[in-house]
Amino acid sequence: STFKFDGSGEQTKSINKMLTEALKSKDHVRIKQICTDVESVELAAKTFKNQLSILNDIVAEGQEKAMKDLQKAINDSNSSHEELQSCLDKVALLNCPGSDALVKEGLEVFIRAEHFSKLRKLVDDIGFKAFADIAQIGESNESVAVIVRAMLLLIGTPPKEVASFDNCIELVTKTGKESIKSRVRSLDILSLKSKKKTLKLVGKMLLKIKVDDLTNTEAGKAFYGFVAGVMAELDH
Repeated sequence: STFKFDGSGEQTKSINKMLTEALKSKDHVRIKQICTDVESVELAAKTFKNQLSILNDIVAEGQEKAMKDLQKAINDSNSSHEELQSCLDKVALLNCPGSDALVKEGLEVFIRAEHFSKLRKLVDDIGFKAFADIAQIGESNESVAVIVRAMLLLIGTPPKEVASFDNCIELVTKTGKESIKSRVRSLDILSLKSKKKTLKLVGKMLLKIKVDDLTNTEAGKAFYGFVAGVMAELDH
């Protein structure tokens, strides 16, 4: 802190104004920083003891709320990594007491959520033409056919529906709510942990794929990245 206070009337008036504005702002992080600065100088801490007491009570309320918000974000499977990061930042900036265990848990959830977000983006970035191209490529490329089936199984397609590659292509080229992109966006990836048979089957399928054979298909590469990334998280 570069905060200084010599007890002069001018400085006292200036700091009183700053503390009043901080109180009106209701910005817990700003109030916390100002309190820390003022308390760093013994003379200032004594001079503005009453104001600091009020502001520190407000900070305590903010700390309690920040902890609750972080816990809520951790418990909500729909929380985005951006929401989790915002909550983690708030707890850190407010230096919430007793937050170590919660922050550790929050970081683990954040890292996983960020990972899943990047995996979803792989699929979301596939061009429309790539979905059409994969049909032709898959007919003569076993690795492409396998990754298409693995992708469909992982997002909840019944095994009997992926037996026919023609049917797989129909599913891949669907649009709207039934499209691959929509299904991936709404997929609760963590819920797949309970589907042991599906994970075991998809894991075996991944081992059959020659990654170099996927270089000519944008969709095939994205499907492989998504499936491999999900499996790495759910079935080490």
